[in-house]
Order: sequence, then C-alpha cells, then structure tokens
Amino acid sequence: MDKKIDVYDFDGTIYKGDSSIDFMFFALGKNKKIWTLFFKYVWFTVLYMLHRISSSTYKQIFFSFLTKLENVDDLVAEFWKKKQNKIASFFLKEVEKGNSIYVISASPTFLLKPFLSSFSNVSLIATVMDKKTGEIKGENCKGKEKIRRLNKEVGNASIHSFYTDSLHDLPLVKLAEHSFLVTNGVVEPFNEKVLLKRKENKKALGIFFFFLTLYLVLGTLLSYHYDFSKAFDVLFNADSPRVIGDMSDVFANHYRIKVHPLFVLITQPLVLLISGLTIDKTIAIIVLLSIVTATSVTLLYKFASLFVKEDKIKLPMVFLFGFTFSNMVFTAGIELYNIAALFLLALWYHIAKMMKKEKVEKKDLYLLIGFGILTASITITNYVIFLIGSFILWMSKKVSFKKLFLINLVTVLLVIGLSFFQNMVWQNTPVITDFKENYTEEDSYIEKSISMRQIKNVIKGDYIHALVASPLYLEKDQFIDFSKTSILSITLVALFYTVVLGFVIWQYKKHSWLTVGLLLSLLFNTALHIIYGNVCAFLYALHFLYLPFLLFFTHYKEPSKKIKKGLVILLTLLTTATALLNLYRFKQLLYLASTVLTPNYFVTYFSLFFLLLFILCIILLSYFFLFFILRCLKKIVMGNEKIKYGILMIILFALWSCLFIGIQAIPQHEKFLGVRVGTTSLSNVKVYEPNKDLKKAFPKEYASYLTTQKNINRL
Repeated sequence: MDKKIDVYDFDGTIYKGDSSIDFMFFALGKNKKIWTLFFKYVWFTVLYMLHRISSSTYKQIFFSFLTKLENVDDLVAEFWKKKQNKIASFFLKEVEKGNSIYVISASPTFLLKPFLSSFSNVSLIATVMDKKTGEIKGENCKGKEKIRRLNKEVGNASIHSFYTDSLHDLPLVKLAEHSFLVTNGVVEPFNEKVLLKRKENKKALGIFFFFLTLYLVLGTLLSYHYDFSKAFDVLFNADSPRVIGDMSDVFANHYRIKVHPLFVLITQPLVLLISGLTIDKTIAIIVLLSIVTATSVTLLYKFASLFVKEDKIKLPMVFLFGFTFSNMVFTAGIELYNIAALFLLALWYHIAKMMKKEKVEKKDLYLLIGFGILTASITITNYVIFLIGSFILWMSKKVSFKKLFLINLVTVLLVIGLSFFQNMVWQNTPVITDFKENYTEEDSYIEKSISMRQIKNVIKGDYIHALVASPLYLEKDQFIDFSKTSILSITLVALFYTVVLGFVIWQYKKHSWLTVGLLLSLLFNTALHIIYGNVCAFLYALHFLYLPFLLFFTHYKEPSKKIKKGLVILLTLLTTATALLNLYRFKQLLYLASTVLTPNYFVTYFSLFFLLLFILCIILLSYFFLFFILRCLKKIVMGNEKIKYGILMIILFALWSCLFIGIQAIPQHEKFLGVRVGTTSLSNVKVYEPNKDLKKAFPKEYASYLTTQKNINRL
C-alpha cells in the first residue's frame, strides 16, 4: 500500500452548496417547462421524508427534469461558467500542489466531469446517470458504495487525507489517516458530534415545518373562515375577541393586560408587521400563533435530545405533543396560552442545559433573566415557575443564592419598566403596579372552597381533554364545550401517564433536582386551577401540558430490547390514535362553529376538500417565496452582488404579498389571480315563486298569503 491519495467529497465540501439543486434551478431559469414537475416534486419529497421511497428512487425522480431539456451538455458548460466561484479556495490550492486527488460524490458524473476534467491530477468517481432521462445506472454513489467504487478504482492505495461535510461519509472517515470537516469552505479536524448536531437541527427544522403547516391549515379553517371578533366564551370560554384586539388593534380596550403584563408589547408589533405581507390581520395572527406552537413542538424535540438519543422514542412523543387537542384548538382558535407555553418550555430547556453543564457561564445567567421576563410577560402567575426554576438551580449548587436573588430582582424591575413603556406606547394598557385596580376582577374567578367537582374539572380539562378530546356539543346552543368524557379518551390518556409514571418511578433518582422542579410546577398549576378559573380549566391546560413530556424525557433509560420494541410500538400507536381522534374532534368543532358563528365567503361557497387543497397550495407557494427570499438574503450577507439580490428580494416579497391581495379580492371578483374559482352570493340565491314553491312547501302559509292579498285588494 505505497500509493497514498487525497479524497474529497464534492457537494458542501469543495462546492459551496448542492450542485444538483443549483443545476436544477439554473435549468429552471432556462426552461420553464420544468415548472410542470412542481407538484410531483412536492409529493415525492413527502414520501422520501416519510421513508416510503429510497434515496436512489428519489434522486431519479428529482433528475426527471432532464427530460425537459434539449442539450444537456451545453447547459452544463454554461452552468460551470457561472458557478466556478462556488469552488472552495482551499481545494484549488491543494490541486496546485500536484498530489493525486480523487473526488467522490453522489452527484451525477455528467454534471461534475466537465468541470473537474480541467484538472490533470483530479479523478472523479460519481453516480453514473443517463443525462437524458435521469435514470441511475448501477448504484447511487453514497455511503458504503463510495468505498466499493474507490477500491475498484485505486486498488490497494491508502487514503492519506479525506475531506467531507457529511455523516454519510463516516465509512471513509474511518479508513483515512487524516479526516477533515469542511463548513462553508473552512477546514477543521473531523468532529462527529458537530455533524450529529447538524443532523439533529435538520430534523428539528423538518418537525417545525410539518407542524407549522398543520397549524396554519387548522387556523385558517377555523379562525379565518368564522368570525370570532365578537364571539366571547364560544370556544371553551376563550376570550377570543379580546385576544384579537390585544394582538392587532392599537385602540382596543386592553383591560386584561393587568394579568397578562406585556402581551400587547410582545405580540402586536409582530402581528402588524406580518399583516404588512398578509394584508388581513386575522391571517397575521394565525401565522404568528402557528409559528409559536410549531416552535414549542420543535423545542420539545430539542429538550428530548438532551436526554434521549433514539429517534424511535423521541419522535412519537414529540408528535403526540404536537397533536394534543389543546395545542391544536388554541392555536387555531386564537388564544394567548400557547405563547405562554412556548416561553415556559424555553425556560425549562435553558435550565436543563444549565443543569447538565459543569460550570455555568455568564451568558447563561443573562439568558435566564431574559426567560424570566418572557415567563412573566404573558401570564403573571407563571413567574412562580421561574421562582421554582431559580430554587432548583440554587439547591443543585449551579448558581449561588446571591446571584439568583439579583437575577430575580433585575427580572422584576425590567418587567415593571417594560410595563410602563408599554403604557407609554399603548396608553390604554394598565401598568403592572396598579395592584388594587388590576386584581379586583380576579376575585370573581376564585373559588372560596374546594370540592370534588373542582378537582374533577381540573382532571378532565387539564389532564384528559388537553391531551385527547372527548365528543363536543353546544351548551345553551351557544358555547362549544366537551360532553361526557369518552372511554377512548380516558384509555389513551391512561396509557400515556402509565408510560410517563413508569419511567419516573423506575428512574426517580435520575436528575433529581430537575425532577423536583418539574413536579413542583405541575403541582402548583394543578392547585392553582382547582381554585382559580376552575369552570374553564381546559383553557389553562397549555400552562402545564408540556410537563409530563419533560418528565418522561428526563427519566428515560433504555430498557431491554424486547421492552424497547414494545414501547416503540405502543408510543407509535398511541400517537397515531391521538392524532386521528383529535383531528376528528376538530372536524366536529368546525361543524359546531358553523352553527353559531358567521361564516366568510370561502366556507360558504366551497367544499372542505377544495378549501384544504387551496390552503395547502397557498402555504406551499409561501414556503417557495420564503426559501428564495432567504437565499437572496444569504447572498447579500455574504457580499455577493448585493444590489442584484436586494432588488430580487424586493420583487419576491412584492409577489408574495400579491398572493394575499389576490385572496382578499376573490369575494369581489370571483377570480384568484385571473383564474375563476368561485361565485358570488347573488348568483347563488334561489328565487322562489309564491304561486308554485310556497303553495307546495307551505300550504297553510300560502292560504294565509292569498287571504291577505284579497284583503289588500279589497281595501
């Protein structure tokens, strides 16, 4: 083994980006026929993410755009004239040294060879593909296939240095004498942990966009299509009109800010900013709340990753949290408690990271102050949770009592200061220091004694229905609420808490102070809502819905293989059943909403299937615009043709806004961006003729009508 070679991955290593994706977009700019493959790409991307098709199959589908091109070789040559600047400088310097270099890549040979063949000492090993059809000949050059192809090419040569940006190349990393990790052209010694972190972040991003899409669909179906602006207490006693006013109307009566201290300051600027794009403030609120709850689900995944490695365990529990009924209904139905839940989750995530560190840094303490402000900003009683977090940091000797006292003092002073600032901007908001005026109303929500009825309300609202909904009904023909708690809901919730308690009891000594903090938070919220707001306990469920999930992740320990396999099956079935049942209950909720709330144009004249299809198309187009706007922003930050990409970003943003303007215009013009999609109410009105329809349908009324007419004529 005398011969030594240097081996390089291509995409993300010596090429800044993915050459296959860049070439597809380059070809798209030359040939608009590729647009016809858009929905095909979306469908198969979903199948690939769900592991229903292999990477080789997906790659062949991706490169099916080649069938739309006439002269691929000319297009590839033109592509490399424009993209040579994306080749990393460190690679060009290594080439100049004259060492024997092998570039090995999963990208197709026809795309990389025209460029790399210009270097005499560089050999290429890549996926062999038909450049006319996109069909792969042989195997996709990825993972262990790279080793097989390299051994076939170089025989018994040894790898001196290997450069990569991916975990897929781990087999080659283990064979090389020296391995290097490349990040945006910067070379450093290979670190598997860094790549695992990147992989985790990609999964987190996937989870975020999955639930963002789900919540946007649900929110549009409920809060956009039905008017909640005057519907007090209709949705599980929620003050939806007040929340809408606080989030979007500068001149609304912000009287409830006395117990939600900084809610207007935190949310209204964001809603008004988003409404600059969406035009409609209700859509802006739906977008913000969907982002908030999707972030909560993603943050739960990040918290789980601190303690659990196996995705087979993490993902079902995270998805179960995302599909809980309270998360779905209070994101779609416009409430503030999912924002409070996000800040509480962020606080516990930060505390957990501090508990796992050997030494707490200064930035951790500054962040703790920030989370303290956010915790108190939405619901004043949540500051107790911050105090509990401070207590366990002190008891675990992570932070001294003196520092924690100063942190809490600074936090309180900043909350008070921000409350006065909020009052300066929105002059009809109360300030937090007006104790007597602020909390007089709260007496009406407090139970003076404790009864079994109150305890049952908390168990049903915050522990059962928060997770899995029971059948819904209209109370007094006006208010949507749960009917009797179903056996199915109780069964699913019992299974969930059996799993959680099983691990907590089994590993009760694990992360003891963190466990104490989580249990104290659970007990505090349970006790609080036995005496406060007990009639509408379900409304406050998001304040502590996340806590049992955190307890599970902090106490999870890998059991035996048989138990683990059974646990994975149980969690998967539990998540699937919960998701399906809650989605069914949400459909029931839509029906009940239609009987008590004013519907808008869309839900009146279009079927649910059409609306779902239309909403998904708008969301996908929005993601498309967002993707390219972020790419333009990245180019501007990197200093590449700032004026060109700045203008392009403005154009994309304007086109994105036109999408929402087009939606607002549909009821008036029956068209969306020039395409006829509906009909106005006037053309749908059926005209009844009294002498035909009335006589047939209402004979008695018709006889009365004739008598009246005769009397009129006689007079």
